[in-house]
Amino acid sequence: MTLSELSFALTSVILGIALTNIAASLHRLFLAGRRVRWAPEPLLLTILVTLIIVQVWTDQWYIHDLKALYVGVAFLDVLRMMTLYFAAASALPEPDLLGEEPVDLTRYYYDTRRLSYGALIVGLWLFGAVFAIFRTPSLLAALQQFVLVPGIYALLILIRRRWFHLLVLVATLGAYGVPTLLITLR
Repeated sequence: MTLSELSFALTSVILGIALTNIAASLHRLFLAGRRVRWAPEPLLLTILVTLIIVQVWTDQWYIHDLKALYVGVAFLDVLRMMTLYFAAASALPEPDLLGEEPVDLTRYYYDTRRLSYGALIVGLWLFGAVFAIFRTPSLLAALQQFVLVPGIYALLILIRRRWFHLLVLVATLGAYGVPTLLITLR
């Protein structure tokens, strides 16, 4: 096994568990049926987190010629993947299938947004730190990674206006999601 395969395997396990968590939560919500009061915010967040996970996983291809693996960098890599797991795990609730309690996705989203967006902020900073170890980022890329996008996520933590959340989530999916879906791997 090469060093890149070793690194890829570890990160793939963490990202796979995050995707499994999303799928299991959706499955339980569908099985809960009429007890679920659906809302667009957690679904849009779930789509965003899923896109980020898939994009991060496909970015692992670029380490295929890894010549050395430092334990410190591998540790940072695991931490940044775990932030994506936290974002995925907090995007949707896991309703009790045997319970009778209604599940309000709007309330859940606003109650857990600190964890969801906080994990994405910390993840961005860790991704930026790992990237900076290997390459010197441009000033624009550094501002985007460390200030702009985390600032947007911080606003989603601080501002509770529903129209603001919907607007930012749709705009983020348009600005990030559409180009990400069109990326070609070679």
